[in-house]
Amino acid sequence: MSWYHKHKRNIAAAMGVCVAVGSIAGFTGCGKEAVSSSKSDENGEKASEEKAMGRYLEEDLAVPEGCTQIIAMELLENETMRLVYFIEDGVQVSDSKDKGKTWETPKSMREMAKADDSLEFGSSVAIAKDGGIFTTFLEMQDEENYVLHYFYISPTGEAKELDLNEAVGGYVFSCSFSDKGNLLLSSSDGVKEVNTQDGSIVHTYDAGSMVTIFDTVGSRLISVVDTEIHYYDMETGKPLEEEEVLTKEISSNPNNLQMTGMGINNLLFIEGDEKDSLFYVSHDGIYRYAFGGSVVEQVADGKLNSLSSPDIAFTDMARDKDGAFYLAVSDVSQSDPVGRICKYVYSKDTPAVPDTELTVYSLADDDFLRQAAAAFQKKYPDIYLNLEIGMTGEDAVTETDALKALNTEIMAGKGPDILLMDGIAADTYIEKGMLEDLSGILKDADILENIIEPYKDGEGKIYQMPVKFGIPYMQGKKEYVDAISDLTSMADTIESHKEEYTKDTLPFSSSYSPYMLLKGLAAVMNMSAWVNEDGTLNQAAVQEFLEQTNRIYQSAKTPAEELLASFGTTVEEMEEANEVRNLYSEFGAVFSKFGVGGLDLISGSNILGTGGVYSPSDLRSIYSVEQQGDGISGKLWNGQTKDAFIPQKIVGISAKSLEKEAAEKFVSYLFSDEGQRVGSSNGLPVRKSVYEDVSYWFGNAKEGDVTSVTSSYNNQTGESVEVSIVQPGESVIREMQELGKTLTTPVKENRMILSAVLDAGASYLKGEISVEEAVEKAASQVNLYLSE
Repeated sequence: MSWYHKHKRNIAAAMGVCVAVGSIAGFTGCGKEAVSSSKSDENGEKASEEKAMGRYLEEDLAVPEGCTQIIAMELLENETMRLVYFIEDGVQVSDSKDKGKTWETPKSMREMAKADDSLEFGSSVAIAKDGGIFTTFLEMQDEENYVLHYFYISPTGEAKELDLNEAVGGYVFSCSFSDKGNLLLSSSDGVKEVNTQDGSIVHTYDAGSMVTIFDTVGSRLISVVDTEIHYYDMETGKPLEEEEVLTKEISSNPNNLQMTGMGINNLLFIEGDEKDSLFYVSHDGIYRYAFGGSVVEQVADGKLNSLSSPDIAFTDMARDKDGAFYLAVSDVSQSDPVGRICKYVYSKDTPAVPDTELTVYSLADDDFLRQAAAAFQKKYPDIYLNLEIGMTGEDAVTETDALKALNTEIMAGKGPDILLMDGIAADTYIEKGMLEDLSGILKDADILENIIEPYKDGEGKIYQMPVKFGIPYMQGKKEYVDAISDLTSMADTIESHKEEYTKDTLPFSSSYSPYMLLKGLAAVMNMSAWVNEDGTLNQAAVQEFLEQTNRIYQSAKTPAEELLASFGTTVEEMEEANEVRNLYSEFGAVFSKFGVGGLDLISGSNILGTGGVYSPSDLRSIYSVEQQGDGISGKLWNGQTKDAFIPQKIVGISAKSLEKEAAEKFVSYLFSDEGQRVGSSNGLPVRKSVYEDVSYWFGNAKEGDVTSVTSSYNNQTGESVEVSIVQPGESVIREMQELGKTLTTPVKENRMILSAVLDAGASYLKGEISVEEAVEKAASQVNLYLSE
């Protein structure tokens, strides 16, 4: 087990406001100049307009060699950048005299602290402006119990251990230094301010509360408890009056107040450019606020850089004397998190808002789209990407409403430039000439042949193309897996073992819910069989699906009901709690990313699992389950459709786009080497060179590394079940790569048809209607949809 991943395991065990967008009056380097600019009108002509100039541009700085994740960063009083970071087998400290261009020879944190080799790193690190460092180490008593050791390293390198266990009152979740050099530690008992010279407690803030976020700004401390923001005077230790303007602005985005992990957050504060002012960063951008003021000013728009990416979490922030911002982040867009340092420098010659605006439409909010948009925006600062979401979840807009509104906009020439086609019936758009041919853009994109060929028409034109894809996979007891080749043989196999099922051992995790069982089996490998070439419902295929799924459901119906009764709940209550009928919710998603079988197979709770391999992390999981489980195997999952792949993030360009050149640039980026490596959890790359790149599948891990540890319990014995997620070797990776290349048929997703079949099918499985009535009910709903 690598040191870093072992460390992660131990940590898991241990624990009306006005926003002014643009420049700031008097803020160094932020004046705007008006220049002539242009934008396409609805006729494609360029219209001249005055354009404000000046905005912050983002650049990536180098990190020390071997750095995997950043734990802490600070600009010292002499503007030396100091970094504490993980390497594969420990924690190191390194300095940069040129603010991230080059790094000095690193030092071991353990050696600097003079911590015994038997101690394990405890994750908490703070760096003071004078160069002093605070850190913690764990002395593990057994697998669950530990003793914390606190170390302070002075600016001159002297190390001493502080006796703080009784005073702190628990595990240290985060820490920082005040301007006076005092240490602040947050635990489950609030924030303690500690004198590093003698270890005495100076003040306690939010005593008895779990503080999820805190920062010091001059003589003030700002903390977050639950969803409340508190302000304290660090001179007296007493609460200050609420800064209503700041609180309201920050709280307008609930995600700002969530702690995303140990030492990483969605919100950071630093001291401002003037007395009694601050800067803060969130995914919305970088902001400035003067205490007691009436306005929060946006310094940098997060939509114009990677700040808006949902895969970015913030570790530390600093600002130099020239006004440049430095942000240490954890980037989880790849299979393993990586540490990055982003620098934001003001450019007076760059338009405040890009000249070209590109609208990208998605029926539902999509993390990958936001990740890709942030990465593209950084690469092409002259193009502004506007993400338009059809169903935000904040109103009563249905899928039908959203699609009608979209079609109306497109026909009026006011629609989006690019469409994410997931959930949208592309055939209709293609037939009506609403999508551009992408074959020219994709000519040199090096897309896997088995993926691109199904999307070509008779003339070789391509109107839509998935950016990612998934491999259908089935996992479970070997005797079951060996016997199953399609949906019917699955029903035969499960039915033949029905006497073996109990409330503690069911065929599927979804066996208790007719709707969830139908959806789990429908989405991946059966839905494509239900649609005829003319878009109508293939009633024979739907009837076969419902009959076979009913056999599976009835085989374990009684023990599944006993399981629900033991929880004191009903099918309806469980379905409502998990939003399973919302095809856009986390648990209701059509193509679930929750893995294939996992712990439920090893614990014996379930016999089978079906799903898809969408990422290197998924491969690690299924490999680990098959290696550590007793008699568990897996293979390609074929249902009513054979040798199919699961298209993800399907893109098309509107034929009525007013910004075709920019739209083509964005689509080209999505299929570039860089674009294909964005959002590795959202699907496998379709670009051959990336898909076949073994390093993409390894991430930061080496063969045999334990990348994480997960646990559950055996329902029958009550014993804990632990699975180490292990990085497989190249031979296993190559086997999965070759399997993906054999798949030649894209799964066709039509949520309208799926919803109709699921609703009618659930009534059938519950015995409320016959299978013939269920098929007729579904067909009627589909015909009504087609007529509209």
